[in-house]
Amino acid sequence: MKIVYIGTHNNPILDALLSTEEVIGIAESVNSHQSTLINRVAFSLNDFNRLIKGEGYLQLSRVARKKKIPFFAFTKEEQSDFAQWIKKLNPELLVIYSMGHLLSKEIVDLPNLTIINYHPSLLPQYRGPNPDFWIYYYMDLNPGGTVHLVDHGEDTGAILFAEGFTLSLGERYSSYKRKSMALGAKLIKKAIKSLKTGSAEKYMQIGSSDFSKGT
Repeated sequence: MKIVYIGTHNNPILDALLSTEEVIGIAESVNSHQSTLINRVAFSLNDFNRLIKGEGYLQLSRVARKKKIPFFAFTKEEQSDFAQWIKKLNPELLVIYSMGHLLSKEIVDLPNLTIINYHPSLLPQYRGPNPDFWIYYYMDLNPGGTVHLVDHGEDTGAILFAEGFTLSLGERYSSYKRKSMALGAKLIKKAIKSLKTGSAEKYMQIGSSDFSKGT
């Protein structure tokens, strides 16, 4: 299955895709004030700062260059150009995690294209941006993640897979994030397998709260 990944940084979800799937494009969602020169500059000051701090990921442009995969950065206002880039690559699936804005109707409605997103909460709980904040704000010790189809709403598409995990009171954010990312990689791989086999339909549910709980 030919896949284009959309996100803001490298993470276990992208790592899992690169190791097991045919990733034919990597796209980075950027804020409107960021220069589109990022499409041509593979190593940025942001990269350098992350490396100096010892953080374990690189900017998507560098990952794409290293893997020799086509790369595109786009803002909310540049989605028509992004749609044309997608059409040229002709993927079967878009996989999204941590995108700064919603996809345009033009992209969502492209024919013969499935779009899935990993949202780090048990939808419909904490729908929208910054679910991590709300999980900690409400001291939710049973958070989770959801992979859902993308429609025109904000985290409103049909749910493919969702699973929870447990936190201890006072657990560090870094530990929570590792659990969430590992779950995201697991659920994305599970969703792709179900799409390949045509079995995804039986998992689709909208607004269900009957999620399996993991540890």
